[in-house]
Amino acid sequence: MAPVVRIVALVATGIFAGILFGDWAGASRVRPTLPAGCFIQFQQGLHTHFVRLMPVLIITSILANALAAWLTRGSSRMAAACFGIGALAIVAVLIMTRAVNVPINETLMTWKPNSPPSDLWQTWERWERIHTIRTVIAVLTFVLLSIGISLPSWQSTAGQVR
Repeated sequence: MAPVVRIVALVATGIFAGILFGDWAGASRVRPTLPAGCFIQFQQGLHTHFVRLMPVLIITSILANALAAWLTRGSSRMAAACFGIGALAIVAVLIMTRAVNVPINETLMTWKPNSPPSDLWQTWERWERIHTIRTVIAVLTFVLLSIGISLPSWQSTAGQVR
């Protein structure tokens, strides 16, 4: 079961990190160039599509990483450490997201494209700052898990390899 859980952890974290990185590398560069009303409309559309997906990816990533660390602990301490650190890193991303990004997204959904708030860009700058930090953490976590999944997960017990 450990190999399957490790793969689920890697895939869930990889998809999550990929979504964050793709947004950071693409949309984050374009958003400041948009007129305020277009920005609001674009972000509301993105939010509507991602609001259901992201919690599933984050929770799956945390649980699969924690379970992979636990299942791997007796056979490869280094791999278990990679997955344990991965679970903690994604928990940190979840905390940042809930503390900053989610409240700003909820506020964003109340904005009207034809009458943007005067502090739109100041508010959004906080979102982007935390988004950059959580993107870096998620990508580094994916790299760490890629290393962890490549480590051997076997141990010798009375001459038998498991």
